[in-house]
Amino acid sequence: ATLAIFLVVFNFGHLLLRKWALSTGMHARPAAELVKIAGAYSSQVTISSGSATADAKSILGLLTLAAERGTTLDVSASGTDAKEAVDSVVALIAGGFSEL
Repeated sequence: ATLAIFLVVFNFGHLLLRKWALSTGMHARPAAELVKIAGAYSSQVTISSGSATADAKSILGLLTLAAERGTTLDVSASGTDAKEAVDSVVALIAGGFSEL
């Protein structure tokens, strides 16, 4: 069972932001999956936790967030396929990274 909880959605043209709570920590395997999903889109995708922000296409950047289970993440994207990118990243997070 996932603990991911939908909190809020903002849509500003080509910028989309969603907040989710992690059901698992952001370790190497989930980060690699997230990079793979984000890399499929041309939009710039970012993940934020508190004051820290990372490029969702950078595994090292994601790992530096040190996001533990229950951490709320802001997922945002800007570009022509921003909505699809955010939807895919949020689906991965909401699915508990396929319980990796």
